[in-house]
Amino acid sequence: RGSRPAPDGSSRALVLRRRPPPAGRRRAGGRAMAVHVPPLWQPGAVGLAPVSGWQPTAAGGWASLPELPVAGLGWHPGGALPQPRLQAAGPDGDPVWAFLRELGVQPEEEGLFRWVAELGLQSPLPPNWSCGQDPATGCTYYYDEDQRASRWENPLVPHLRRIVELGREYLRAPREGFFGDARRALWRERERDLAAWHGPFGDSDGREYFVNSKLGVTSAQDPREDAQYVYDLQASFLGSLEEVLMGDAASSLGEAASCSLESCSPPRPPPGASAEEPPTPGGAATARSLRRLATLQLSAQVDHRETLRKMQNAAARLHLLREEDAEVQQLSLRRRAEARRAARRAAEAAGGLAGRRAPA
Repeated sequence: RGSRPAPDGSSRALVLRRRPPPAGRRRAGGRAMAVHVPPLWQPGAVGLAPVSGWQPTAAGGWASLPELPVAGLGWHPGGALPQPRLQAAGPDGDPVWAFLRELGVQPEEEGLFRWVAELGLQSPLPPNWSCGQDPATGCTYYYDEDQRASRWENPLVPHLRRIVELGREYLRAPREGFFGDARRALWRERERDLAAWHGPFGDSDGREYFVNSKLGVTSAQDPREDAQYVYDLQASFLGSLEEVLMGDAASSLGEAASCSLESCSPPRPPPGASAEEPPTPGGAATARSLRRLATLQLSAQVDHRETLRKMQNAAARLHLLREEDAEVQQLSLRRRAEARRAARRAAEAAGGLAGRRAPA
């Protein structure tokens, strides 16, 4: 039911329950988590600091971007855009190149991780995030509607950078069960982030908010929704990463076995081609990567739409549960009030009867 009072009545618990993984993927281990608010904790104010960032230059370096204006109360930058666009492009105006740099992908790694940047640019932003274009620089900035703060970095960057790190870790030491352990590790990371969140509490106007005791901020957005979205997104990318890296390993083994059977004889040139012209290195692997990327793009679009649908259904269920809880609380309050009134009437009647029976 989301949040409930703690057993001692001094705090409230914040619980995140994992959704079942998509069909065909292993279920990551884990458990429901509950944390409690210290009874003396007072929510702090939301900090609104200006945000600055960097953009790549034509010479291959990076230039500092000007500070963005801090969003004031009620200010909304140009509305939400359907798809985020990176604020700066790389060679030949390629936004994927700049996004790869933000993810920390080195040039020699682009063949393995370029698809992460391409799908990341197509992915929807987390809940309560929108993006807009700065008219002065033409760069895209991102706006946190909950904290009312703007920034240059795509909010998906740290979560996708984690996928790239897991890919490097697997390439350094591939082993069976690696990706199942990685899914469980991602789930534990979301649990650790949620451990600092408490609530919901109610303000003087009856609005609910949550408190982060580590960052000292408050939020009207349920942090479990953002944590669930991030985990679903990372699990989807991790599944694609598993297909890419293990598919490449299987292809390499197949090519090695074929080479051994054929005594590693060089391939014959196609008819009409010059025999002196060497074959393009990595041509077959490039074709496989392109086909795999097209397949992953289609599956990622389906996964993201399914994720959004699940989030909408979860939000609707949460709203319904909150309404039911409110009705139960109101009914309980009415019953208690009626019981107190009945007890008061009984006491008054008993007092009057005792007065009438007293001797003159």
